[in-house]
Amino acid sequence: TGSFTSNITGLNPGTTYYIRAYATNATGTSYGSQSSFATAASNLKFEKNVLIEQYTGTWCGYCTRAIAQIDNLYSLNKKIVHIALHLSDQMTFSMNSSLFSSFGFTGVPTVHADRSSTWNGNTAAITEMQRPADAGLAISVTGSGSSINVNVQVKFGTNFPNGVALTVYMLEDGIVANQSNYYNTDSSHPFYGKGNPVPNFVHNNVLVKIGTDMFGDLIDLSQIGVGKTYSRSFTFSNISSVKFSKLKVVAFIAHNGGSKQKQVINSVVASVGENKNFVEVSQ
Repeated sequence: TGSFTSNITGLNPGTTYYIRAYATNATGTSYGSQSSFATAASNLKFEKNVLIEQYTGTWCGYCTRAIAQIDNLYSLNKKIVHIALHLSDQMTFSMNSSLFSSFGFTGVPTVHADRSSTWNGNTAAITEMQRPADAGLAISVTGSGSSINVNVQVKFGTNFPNGVALTVYMLEDGIVANQSNYYNTDSSHPFYGKGNPVPNFVHNNVLVKIGTDMFGDLIDLSQIGVGKTYSRSFTFSNISSVKFSKLKVVAFIAHNGGSKQKQVINSVVASVGENKNFVEVSQ
């Protein structure tokens, strides 16, 4: 006879819960009616960097169009992470074609933004994709001897019930190779008069190694939740120290299921010697 109070703790933001009261005595257990309530949404948001994946080749004369568009984008907007994935040339990584075909692409130049849409050079479209993200990334990259050591942390602002995959790539700058250029005679184009091919063109952000599966490694669901931080370390070995200044590491997270499967949630890039922390933002 009488009333009792129970405090429920450890609940997740933005979640609907269903509850019933019950009482037990010598004759058994009796249940009350079901009720429900919803917790408030999380305010934890992070600065968003858009992943720009450029499928390209030194043999591709039209690829200077995409190169010029990405150069222009970066001059206006530094919150992008650029990866150059070469196909059928001297800078080709073995898994590039598998990634390329997995999205149904058939020709280059193709530029993929956050693995959700192809990009045609519209800078406003990238700005629109930079709304605060539900997860943030921190990264530390150090070099020692012939190894590069990387620590990646992911902080979650929501629960991601369909799962999250983490991908880590190593990129290289300063690779010199002639670049075909079909815009050499187009006076309206940035590559006008630079030759076809462009001699000794400097290629940057070229994918050269991977630390995870090419398509990402799944983060255990027990590690994901509002306010939780997931951490993982990687080591890239047998690397000449003279290359350290030309190398950087990209980490990004993507949805592992649901309507947004494969779409990138957030990304970050750091050079050897850099340490980047989470950037939390107010809504």
